[in-house]
Amino acid sequence: MYDILEEETVGKKKIYCIFELCEKALSHELSRRDKAVPLEKIKKWMRELLISIDILHSKMIMHRDIKPDNILVDRCGRLKIADFGLAKKASFLQRRKSNAIVSLWYRAPEIILGGEDYFLGVDMWSIGCIFAELFCTNPIFMCRNEKEVLTKVFQMLGTPSQTNCPMYLKLRKFKSDDWKPTHKAPGNIKQMFSHVPPQALDLITKMLALDPNKRILAREALNHPFFTQ
Repeated sequence: MYDILEEETVGKKKIYCIFELCEKALSHELSRRDKAVPLEKIKKWMRELLISIDILHSKMIMHRDIKPDNILVDRCGRLKIADFGLAKKASFLQRRKSNAIVSLWYRAPEIILGGEDYFLGVDMWSIGCIFAELFCTNPIFMCRNEKEVLTKVFQMLGTPSQTNCPMYLKLRKFKSDDWKPTHKAPGNIKQMFSHVPPQALDLITKMLALDPNKRILAREALNHPFFTQ
Protein backbone atom coordinates (compact mmCIF):
# COMPACT_ATOMS: atom_id res chain seq x y z
CA MET A 1 0.00 0.00 0.00
CA TYR A 2 1.27 3.47 -0.74
CA ASP A 3 0.14 7.05 -1.04
CA ILE A 4 1.39 9.72 -3.40
CA LEU A 5 1.81 13.16 -1.89
CA GLU A 6 2.43 16.28 -3.90
CA GLU A 7 4.30 19.31 -2.55
CA GLU A 8 5.10 22.68 -4.13
CA THR A 9 8.68 23.69 -3.32
CA VAL A 10 10.40 26.78 -4.79
CA GLY A 11 8.14 26.73 -7.81
CA LYS A 12 8.87 23.06 -8.59
CA LYS A 13 6.63 20.12 -7.89
CA LYS A 14 7.95 17.18 -5.93
CA ILE A 15 6.25 13.81 -5.73
CA TYR A 16 6.82 11.62 -2.69
CA CYS A 17 5.97 7.92 -2.88
CA ILE A 18 5.47 6.38 0.56
CA PHE A 19 5.65 2.58 0.67
CA GLU A 20 5.31 0.02 3.41
CA LEU A 21 8.44 -0.58 5.45
CA CYS A 22 10.49 -3.64 4.50
CA GLU A 23 13.22 -3.91 7.08
CA LYS A 24 15.66 -6.02 5.07
CA ALA A 25 16.66 -7.16 1.62
CA LEU A 26 17.18 -10.69 0.39
CA SER A 27 20.92 -9.99 0.45
CA HIS A 28 20.66 -9.72 4.25
CA GLU A 29 19.05 -13.16 4.41
CA LEU A 30 21.72 -14.61 2.13
CA SER A 31 24.51 -13.16 4.30
CA ARG A 32 23.25 -15.12 7.31
CA ARG A 33 24.71 -18.43 6.23
CA ASP A 34 25.02 -20.03 9.66
CA LYS A 35 22.65 -22.68 8.31
CA ALA A 36 21.28 -23.73 4.93
CA VAL A 37 18.14 -22.11 3.59
CA PRO A 38 15.34 -24.69 3.93
CA LEU A 39 14.11 -26.07 0.62
CA GLU A 40 10.52 -25.02 1.30
CA LYS A 41 11.64 -21.42 1.90
CA ILE A 42 13.63 -21.46 -1.34
CA LYS A 43 10.56 -22.75 -3.16
CA LYS A 44 8.36 -20.06 -1.58
CA TRP A 45 10.76 -17.21 -2.36
CA MET A 46 11.35 -18.33 -5.93
CA ARG A 47 7.63 -18.68 -6.58
CA GLU A 48 6.99 -15.16 -5.28
CA LEU A 49 9.87 -13.75 -7.32
CA LEU A 50 8.72 -15.48 -10.50
CA ILE A 51 5.11 -14.37 -10.02
CA SER A 52 6.30 -10.77 -9.68
CA ILE A 53 8.54 -11.00 -12.73
CA ASP A 54 5.78 -12.67 -14.74
CA ILE A 55 3.52 -9.69 -14.00
CA LEU A 56 6.22 -7.31 -15.25
CA HIS A 57 7.03 -9.40 -18.32
CA SER A 58 3.35 -9.81 -19.20
CA LYS A 59 3.27 -6.01 -19.46
CA MET A 60 6.49 -6.12 -21.53
CA ILE A 61 8.60 -4.47 -18.81
CA MET A 62 12.19 -5.56 -18.19
CA HIS A 63 13.50 -4.83 -14.70
CA ARG A 64 17.15 -5.06 -15.81
CA ASP A 65 18.62 -4.97 -12.30
CA ILE A 66 17.45 -8.10 -10.50
CA LYS A 67 19.81 -8.83 -7.60
CA PRO A 68 19.41 -9.66 -3.88
CA ASP A 69 19.87 -6.00 -2.87
CA ASN A 70 16.82 -5.06 -4.95
CA ILE A 71 14.55 -7.76 -3.54
CA LEU A 72 13.03 -6.76 -0.21
CA VAL A 73 11.61 -9.05 2.47
CA ASP A 74 8.63 -7.80 4.48
CA ARG A 75 7.77 -8.68 8.09
CA CYS A 76 5.76 -11.69 6.89
CA GLY A 77 8.72 -13.04 4.90
CA ARG A 78 7.25 -12.14 1.49
CA LEU A 79 9.47 -10.90 -1.33
CA LYS A 80 8.96 -7.47 -2.90
CA ILE A 81 10.86 -6.29 -5.98
CA ALA A 82 12.32 -2.79 -5.65
CA ASP A 83 14.45 -0.24 -7.53
CA PHE A 84 12.97 0.20 -10.97
CA GLY A 85 15.55 2.81 -11.96
CA LEU A 86 16.77 0.71 -14.91
CA ALA A 87 13.39 -0.76 -15.86
CA LYS A 88 12.47 -0.38 -19.51
CA LYS A 89 9.60 -1.20 -21.81
CA ALA A 90 10.60 -4.18 -23.94
CA SER A 91 10.16 -3.52 -27.64
CA PHE A 92 11.04 -5.51 -30.73
CA LEU A 93 11.19 -2.23 -32.64
CA GLN A 94 13.98 -0.76 -30.51
CA ARG A 95 16.83 -3.09 -31.32
CA ARG A 96 19.58 -1.16 -29.55
CA LYS A 97 19.40 -0.86 -25.77
CA SER A 98 21.93 0.12 -23.13
CA ASN A 99 24.16 -2.68 -21.86
CA ALA A 100 25.14 -0.69 -18.77
CA ILE A 101 22.64 -2.69 -16.73
CA VAL A 102 22.55 -5.21 -13.87
CA SER A 103 25.27 -5.68 -11.28
CA LEU A 104 28.13 -7.73 -12.72
CA TRP A 105 27.56 -10.93 -10.75
CA TYR A 106 23.97 -11.15 -12.02
CA ARG A 107 24.54 -9.79 -15.54
CA ALA A 108 23.76 -12.06 -18.49
CA PRO A 109 26.83 -12.98 -20.59
CA GLU A 110 25.40 -11.51 -23.80
CA ILE A 111 25.19 -8.14 -22.00
CA ILE A 112 28.80 -8.40 -20.77
CA LEU A 113 29.86 -9.09 -24.36
CA GLY A 114 28.28 -5.84 -25.51
CA GLY A 115 24.91 -7.09 -26.71
CA GLU A 116 22.36 -4.32 -27.25
CA ASP A 117 19.51 -6.32 -28.81
CA TYR A 118 18.21 -8.24 -25.80
CA PHE A 119 14.86 -9.16 -24.33
CA LEU A 120 13.23 -10.68 -21.21
CA GLY A 121 15.94 -13.32 -20.90
CA VAL A 122 18.26 -10.87 -19.15
CA ASP A 123 15.95 -10.90 -16.12
CA MET A 124 15.66 -14.69 -16.18
CA TRP A 125 19.46 -15.04 -16.10
CA SER A 126 19.59 -12.85 -12.99
CA ILE A 127 16.87 -14.93 -11.33
CA GLY A 128 18.76 -18.11 -12.18
CA CYS A 129 21.86 -16.69 -10.46
CA ILE A 130 19.82 -15.90 -7.34
CA PHE A 131 18.15 -19.32 -7.41
CA ALA A 132 21.54 -21.07 -7.48
CA GLU A 133 22.89 -18.73 -4.79
CA LEU A 134 20.15 -19.84 -2.41
CA PHE A 135 21.74 -23.30 -2.44
CA CYS A 136 25.32 -22.01 -2.13
CA THR A 137 27.34 -19.89 0.26
CA ASN A 138 28.23 -17.13 -2.22
CA PRO A 139 27.04 -15.66 -5.53
CA ILE A 140 27.91 -18.22 -8.19
CA PHE A 141 29.64 -15.65 -10.42
CA MET A 142 31.37 -13.66 -7.68
CA CYS A 143 34.36 -12.41 -9.69
CA ARG A 144 36.53 -9.31 -9.91
CA ASN A 145 35.88 -8.35 -13.52
CA GLU A 146 33.92 -9.16 -16.66
CA LYS A 147 36.47 -11.57 -18.13
CA GLU A 148 36.52 -13.65 -14.94
CA VAL A 149 32.72 -13.86 -14.99
CA LEU A 150 32.68 -14.96 -18.63
CA THR A 151 35.43 -17.52 -18.02
CA LYS A 152 33.41 -19.07 -15.21
CA VAL A 153 30.19 -18.98 -17.26
CA PHE A 154 31.86 -20.73 -20.21
CA GLN A 155 33.49 -23.32 -17.94
CA MET A 156 30.06 -24.09 -16.57
CA LEU A 157 27.95 -23.92 -19.74
CA GLY A 158 30.44 -24.35 -22.57
CA THR A 159 32.31 -21.87 -24.76
CA PRO A 160 30.08 -20.29 -27.44
CA SER A 161 30.44 -21.85 -30.88
CA GLN A 162 28.55 -22.21 -34.14
CA THR A 163 26.77 -25.26 -32.74
CA ASN A 164 25.67 -24.16 -29.26
CA CYS A 165 25.31 -20.36 -29.41
CA PRO A 166 26.36 -18.74 -32.71
CA MET A 167 24.86 -15.35 -31.78
CA TYR A 168 27.70 -14.78 -29.29
CA LEU A 169 30.28 -14.93 -32.08
CA LYS A 170 28.80 -11.73 -33.56
CA LEU A 171 28.93 -9.69 -30.34
CA ARG A 172 31.49 -6.90 -30.43
CA LYS A 173 33.39 -7.91 -27.28
CA PHE A 174 33.62 -11.62 -28.06
CA LYS A 175 37.11 -12.79 -29.01
CA SER A 176 37.43 -16.52 -29.56
CA ASP A 177 41.13 -16.43 -28.65
CA ASP A 178 40.27 -15.34 -25.09
CA TRP A 179 38.53 -18.61 -24.18
CA LYS A 180 39.48 -22.20 -24.90
CA PRO A 181 36.70 -24.42 -26.24
CA THR A 182 34.92 -26.36 -23.49
CA HIS A 183 33.21 -29.60 -24.43
CA LYS A 184 32.24 -30.92 -20.99
CA ALA A 185 29.21 -28.68 -20.50
CA PRO A 186 26.43 -29.10 -19.50
CA GLY A 187 27.99 -31.82 -17.35
CA ASN A 188 30.00 -29.15 -15.54
CA ILE A 189 26.91 -27.48 -14.09
CA LYS A 190 25.79 -30.81 -12.63
CA GLN A 191 29.18 -31.25 -10.97
CA MET A 192 29.18 -27.72 -9.57
CA PHE A 193 25.69 -28.12 -8.09
CA SER A 194 25.75 -31.79 -7.20
CA HIS A 195 24.14 -30.98 -3.83
CA VAL A 196 21.11 -29.33 -5.46
CA PRO A 197 17.91 -31.42 -5.78
CA PRO A 198 17.48 -32.69 -9.38
CA GLN A 199 14.30 -30.72 -10.14
CA ALA A 200 15.81 -27.49 -8.80
CA LEU A 201 18.97 -28.08 -10.83
CA ASP A 202 16.92 -28.66 -13.96
CA LEU A 203 15.15 -25.33 -13.47
CA ILE A 204 18.43 -23.51 -12.74
CA THR A 205 19.87 -24.98 -15.95
CA LYS A 206 16.88 -23.72 -17.95
CA MET A 207 17.24 -20.23 -16.46
CA LEU A 208 20.99 -20.14 -17.11
CA ALA A 209 20.79 -21.28 -20.72
CA LEU A 210 23.69 -19.74 -22.62
CA ASP A 211 21.45 -18.83 -25.54
CA PRO A 212 18.98 -16.18 -24.26
CA ASN A 213 16.36 -17.39 -26.75
CA LYS A 214 16.34 -20.77 -24.99
CA ARG A 215 15.97 -19.46 -21.43
CA ILE A 216 12.77 -20.43 -19.71
CA LEU A 217 10.14 -17.71 -19.28
CA ALA A 218 8.82 -16.78 -15.83
CA ARG A 219 5.37 -18.19 -16.57
CA GLU A 220 6.84 -21.45 -17.83
CA ALA A 221 9.08 -21.67 -14.77
CA LEU A 222 6.06 -21.44 -12.45
CA ASN A 223 4.73 -24.64 -14.05
CA HIS A 224 8.03 -26.49 -13.62
CA PRO A 225 7.93 -29.74 -11.58
CA PHE A 226 10.06 -28.04 -8.90
CA PHE A 227 6.93 -26.12 -7.93
CA THR A 228 4.15 -28.44 -9.06
CA GLN A 229 5.30 -31.75 -7.58
